[in-house]
Amino acid sequence: MRNFLPLLNRPFLTKLLSLWSYSISLVIFLLSLSGVEVTQAVRNPVKSAIQKNKGGYLSEEWKLLELTNRVRVRKGLKPLRMNSKLAHVARNQSLDMARHHHLSHSVKGKNLGIRIKKSGYVYRDLGENVAKSRKSSSHVVHMWMRSSGHRKNILNPNFTEMGAGIKRVRNGTRYFTQVFGSQR
Repeated sequence: MRNFLPLLNRPFLTKLLSLWSYSISLVIFLLSLSGVEVTQAVRNPVKSAIQKNKGGYLSEEWKLLELTNRVRVRKGLKPLRMNSKLAHVARNQSLDMARHHHLSHSVKGKNLGIRIKKSGYVYRDLGENVAKSRKSSSHVVHMWMRSSGHRKNILNPNFTEMGAGIKRVRNGTRYFTQVFGSQR
């Protein structure tokens, strides 16, 4: 034990500790650039990085799913899973709304049912929420929960999956789309 304490003053150990500290700082910085919430990443860096980057989803899209699931779980419902086909439809919806600067539940005259069938998703139940806002995803979910139709979609116990799409335009406005479903 006596010989161990003086090792702390040795240049090698000092450099090693410095390098370790630098490495941790670099990992936190890189995770923050990729959109991972640093507090979550520090607690479980591997799980956070996989969840935030899995499937090519944007961190804001994951955030929308996470916020929706918080509401559902508080109400005693099962959380939704992200579905790539529903996400593709949601992203296209947000892109179309952003291009035309309007809210709509159709793209080029095609309603949600037609767009979902074209994606290859075979559904039993289906729903969609859209919004336009310069505020955060949490604000949008809060506003949806104050609207009976939107709240009904979020709290529908038949839905098991969700796709999210968010498109930001130059002035900072974002177009949000949630597509809910359950497969046959």
